[in-house]
Amino acid sequence: MKALLLLSTFFLFSSQLFGQSQTTYTEDDLRELANLGPSSPGIRAIDLTYEGVKGTTFLSENWQKGAFLLKGKEAFSQDIHIQLDLIKQLVYFRLNNGFVGTLPATKLEAFRLTIGEDQFRIFRIYPEAEVEGSGSHKVKFYEELYTGPFTLLKQHYKQFREADYKGAYRTGRPYDEYVDQHHLWLREAGHAFQKVKLKKKVIEKALPNYADKISKVIKSNKLSLQEEEDLIQLLQALQN
Repeated sequence: MKALLLLSTFFLFSSQLFGQSQTTYTEDDLRELANLGPSSPGIRAIDLTYEGVKGTTFLSENWQKGAFLLKGKEAFSQDIHIQLDLIKQLVYFRLNNGFVGTLPATKLEAFRLTIGEDQFRIFRIYPEAEVEGSGSHKVKFYEELYTGPFTLLKQHYKQFREADYKGAYRTGRPYDEYVDQHHLWLREAGHAFQKVKLKKKVIEKALPNYADKISKVIKSNKLSLQEEEDLIQLLQALQN
């Protein structure tokens, strides 16, 4: 009987406690709880439109087979896996045991990526000021497309495009993105580098001593100068 009385008392107390009306808070009460000032608009909505970052700061999405050449050395290293961070100008390498390390540009002479049997893409260190004519003391990796009496370099870089999905003039791109870009740099031995495009007049301006021969070579070899390989063939012909 006593236990039944206690149980009844508990249920009566519970109904009074949980059955009472809810407490109503004013906007000022909630602002104080949220540490918001009187003039703060608060959070109107949670933006779920933004989709993050696309692309990568690396030359390639994946690790690539290659080797590196340290300064003062004559031979490339054993084959390893390589990634080049174009923003930091830093070479990442991965050994077969899974170890990952970095090699700054200041310690390297070059590195290469394997694209086939005895076929490589060579990336060599050049002072930025020497190639781009800037006042920078930095060094960068440039891909060597051709060397000889002429040097043709390809400068790979990443352009960062911010998301643009707000405002009246938005483009509707709800994500940040790293976009692949490049410049071509050409020089004749003993001359300064010139930024060039795959256009006949631009090449003639960069190599004024060969202007007449350039036209003849393009015509005789039926070069369209629409691909980098066309420019390489042109330089090879000018060399002969």
